Amino acid sequence: MKETVLKKYAKLIIKMGVNLKKGQLLVVNAPVESYPLVDAVVEQGYLAGAKTVLVLWSDIRVTRQSYLNESEEILTSIPEYVKQRYDYITEQSYAVVNISSSNPSALNGIDPNKQTAVMKALQPIIAKYRDNAMKSVNQWTIAAYPNQEWANKVFPNLNNKQAYKALQDAILMTSRMSGNPLANWKEHNNNLLKRSQWLNDLGLQYLHITSSNGTDLKVYLADTHIWIGGQEKTPKGVLFNPNIPTEECFTMPHSLKTSGIVYSTKPLSYQGQLIEDFSLTFKEGVVVKYQARVNEASLKALLDSDEGSKRIGEIALVPYHSPISESKILFYQTLFDENASCHLALGRAYPTNVVNGEKLSQDGLSKLGANASINHVDFMIGASDTKIVGYKKDGSQVNIFINGDWA
Repeated sequence: MKETVLKKYAKLIIKMGVNLKKGQLLVVNAPVESYPLVDAVVEQGYLAGAKTVLVLWSDIRVTRQSYLNESEEILTSIPEYVKQRYDYITEQSYAVVNISSSNPSALNGIDPNKQTAVMKALQPIIAKYRDNAMKSVNQWTIAAYPNQEWANKVFPNLNNKQAYKALQDAILMTSRMSGNPLANWKEHNNNLLKRSQWLNDLGLQYLHITSSNGTDLKVYLADTHIWIGGQEKTPKGVLFNPNIPTEECFTMPHSLKTSGIVYSTKPLSYQGQLIEDFSLTFKEGVVVKYQARVNEASLKALLDSDEGSKRIGEIALVPYHSPISESKILFYQTLFDENASCHLALGRAYPTNVVNGEKLSQDGLSKLGANASINHVDFMIGASDTKIVGYKKDGSQVNIFINGDWA
């Protein structure tokens, strides 16, 4: 990216993404490929008044080598300094920028059960850090930066230079970077807020989702559920945008009541591997049957991670004719593909999706229907002919989606 574009993008991430406040610690989680954007984000962070900036680098190639050459015992023996790092972060007022720039197939061939074991070992260490994010205690955001492997996957018919440029342009376009990005996002947030308020005013009990691909699913909603779209707010009233880009309005399903069958409409990138053409059958909230044409073993590992991974913690509504969907680009990356399609998430629910959820214990959340899990994995289910009918407690119904778009 040109330097002027990088600075503009970084400013959007700091000002509209995390909305960094003076005196906060800024944490930047980033793959090594994204260093030009990291430099710009660090600069904008200090300009916004960051007390200090902590950059935590990662490299998927090194991660692959670790999985190939280390035993599960070594991989799951998390060093003490990792715990100390998360303790240091969570003891402060902080904001987190996550930069995504991964190869969707980077961990092909790696034993998914080994990956799950590592994830489980990390959970006690990152629990407070993770909970703070899911309860919106601190501002956080995720934005993307291109890399060559990802670009070649998305645009296989272009040469390296053309593919990289095409992916870069797609990221900027879907992130509403043209013209005045801050003004674009202010308008976009207002539109998502209006849509969420409309859904909240309906007082829905459950949604019935159908598509010609075979999806026929009833998703009951948690008691006192709240629809959210665009900006979120910390307990101190600081607004921030968790996702750049975003097109969704989402809420909490009841973890014990989903029933029927749902078919995926886009590949799921999970732990560096692609799961494709899969279906899930639910009964009383739990997956009782599953199948996948590609990487069924990874789907099984996801579902077997813990009991909560067999239940859903989020339902999100995204019109088929959203900017990302209309680009006709399959990104092989959840940040983008989930914002091109209605989706569900296997695993943990966001406490902010019920009234006063951020103040409730897990037991209190569970009584309302909230799912608990070490996972939160979005998968796409929306199609061009998806129909969603909402049912109220009095039995009346209202069309929410017709032919893949808002009714």
